[in-house]
Amino acid sequence: MAKPIVDRPVDRLVEKVIDRVVDNPAHLAQIAALTATAALVPQLRGQLSALEAAPSKVVETVVEKVVEKVVEKPVVDTVALDARERDLASVRARYADLEARYQQLDQGPAIDLAAARAAGFSIKHVDELEVIDGIGPKIADLLRHAGIKRFWQLAHMAPAEIKPILDAAGPSYKLADPSTWPEQAALAANNHWLALKTLIETRTKAAVPSAAAAERVVERIIEVPVERIVEKVVQVPVDRIVEKTVVDTARVEALELELGTLRGQNDGLQAQLQRWHDGPAVDLGAARAAGFTIRHADELEIIEGIGPKIAELLRAAGVRRFWQLSAMSPAQIQPILDAAGAHFKLADPTTWPEQALLAAHNHWPALKTLQDTRRRNQQERNQLMGQLQRLTNPRLPKPVDESEIKSRLTALQEL
Repeated sequence: MAKPIVDRPVDRLVEKVIDRVVDNPAHLAQIAALTATAALVPQLRGQLSALEAAPSKVVETVVEKVVEKVVEKPVVDTVALDARERDLASVRARYADLEARYQQLDQGPAIDLAAARAAGFSIKHVDELEVIDGIGPKIADLLRHAGIKRFWQLAHMAPAEIKPILDAAGPSYKLADPSTWPEQAALAANNHWLALKTLIETRTKAAVPSAAAAERVVERIIEVPVERIVEKVVQVPVDRIVEKTVVDTARVEALELELGTLRGQNDGLQAQLQRWHDGPAVDLGAARAAGFTIRHADELEIIEGIGPKIAELLRAAGVRRFWQLSAMSPAQIQPILDAAGAHFKLADPTTWPEQALLAAHNHWPALKTLQDTRRRNQQERNQLMGQLQRLTNPRLPKPVDESEIKSRLTALQEL
């Protein structure tokens, strides 16, 4: 019999949770992966041990980078510039020394009139050619007219060079003998007045009369009584005559030796000065191979900064060759430009001597490099100046960063 259903109110509902283990697929997959990885650990340990036992290898890693822009910045070779400055200073010092020697040679030693008069010469002024034995006033005028006005000039001539001057003056000078004039002039030019006096006296006493004159002397002697002749001869001590002859010969030999030494020194100095005056031969082929359009030697126009007009100014001032320009300083060149007027005011001769020195010694590639570097620097300088003018323009719509101006000023100073 069914129980009757009784409706009655329920006070509360109770929820009962029952825990039940359910396998999650994601967890199962992760567990499987970890299990597989753990299985690889012994294998990886074996490989690690093998690598540690193996010899080391050098591995080079090459990293390739793309260079977007290559900027070539000229770097001043300070070592080469210092060497060039030393060479230039050495050449200038050598030239100054030779120039001083040349001036000394051109002017000659100062004539000591007091020493000349003390030796017995009646000399009124320096380089009085008449003191030379065999030269009278007329011959002295002939020599002066030919440009021989000083003792040292006559000393550097050969008798064969003097003879045509006498021959051209006519037969009146045919008997003049210039064979000893250079030797006498050399003694006078170097103030060896006592030696010159001794040489002249020795030559006078050593003169031998001709045969006809000797016969006339003998005839005159025969006409004189014998007693008188003997008496006159006895009055002169024989030993004194012999002694004097020996002394004079020794002096002449010493003078000839000294004269030869002086001539050798003078000839060597003249040859050295001539080589310096001529300078090295300009190699036109090497100049053209280096890129210079040069038509003749010592073409000053190839110097950077020298055009045809400035070259003419320099030549008019006597500066015609590279070596002459290289021996000058910029301060010596500037007056030549200033004297030519305001048109040459902007010319800058600062590097002209240095360039001329390279040209004079045929250093054409070095000169080309120097000039190309100067041109590049000048172009960069012009560009920076233009940029600075634009940056400092007061009409710009917005103010300019001062760092940009400073950076360009720094770059300009480095040039």
